Amino acid sequence: MFNIFKDSLFDPKGLVKYVNKKGFFVFIYYIILAIFMSAGPIVNIAKQVNSTFSEENTGCSIVNESVVCSGDNYDIDNVFYLSGFRVFFLNESDTIDVIDDLGLQSVVIQGKSLSIYFGDTNYYQFDFFDLYDVESIEEGMDSLASFFLIGGIAGVVIQNIVLLLVVVLISSLAFLRFRKEIRYRKIFKLVIFAVTPLAVLFTFYGLFDINEIVFFILMFIAYRPIFTLQREILSRSAIRNYNKQHEQEPNNGDDVVESYKYDEVETEDVEDSDDELD
Repeated sequence: MFNIFKDSLFDPKGLVKYVNKKGFFVFIYYIILAIFMSAGPIVNIAKQVNSTFSEENTGCSIVNESVVCSGDNYDIDNVFYLSGFRVFFLNESDTIDVIDDLGLQSVVIQGKSLSIYFGDTNYYQFDFFDLYDVESIEEGMDSLASFFLIGGIAGVVIQNIVLLLVVVLISSLAFLRFRKEIRYRKIFKLVIFAVTPLAVLFTFYGLFDINEIVFFILMFIAYRPIFTLQREILSRSAIRNYNKQHEQEPNNGDDVVESYKYDEVETEDVEDSDDELD
């Protein structure tokens, strides 16, 4: 993997020698790139400062697996924060209308249920305190914090897996003109390796405050392996066609990149033959 990472950054045309890497190897490499891209958002999620929840400061307690807010400190306008969400506690007799400002995203806890709002829209609601056997507000909110943390990280990773897939699919369109020279599944592998600089750029963009103009300039530079791969395949295709026309190369049906020998790359995770994946 290190050699692919290195070549994608410093020797993009050499990526063609990894065209026969097995699908599982390519999948693992792809997931690692998506996780790298998620580093910034994951750090931001982990850095979120949550409010301290207790019966004393919320005025609420757990009674028969339901939240009851009858303490002296209970105030319907009290706002707490959890993983970037505003948290409100309501008695079962209250309605959502009593909250003046839900904010962009909020959690409303009422009785046994927990509702997630984006603006004024109830996006999701479930009986949180029925599903999780908690005995206190502290325990319940700690469980909810862990739920949000794991869910937030998983959501970010899935989002970047989809984003990276879109980038790969769009980038692969430029290689369709070579579809008679090399199969699309091999193009797909090469493009995954070639978008490594883009994944690295997105990683730093998430971790550091990069000016947007600078980012777009760097994104153009990070797209260099895609252009380089196109030129390399085009060059090999021209040489191959010339050799065939002058009967210097037998027509054995291999792809245009099959001139690379397996001993030039790591022997593990390499397909034994082109027929294995057919």
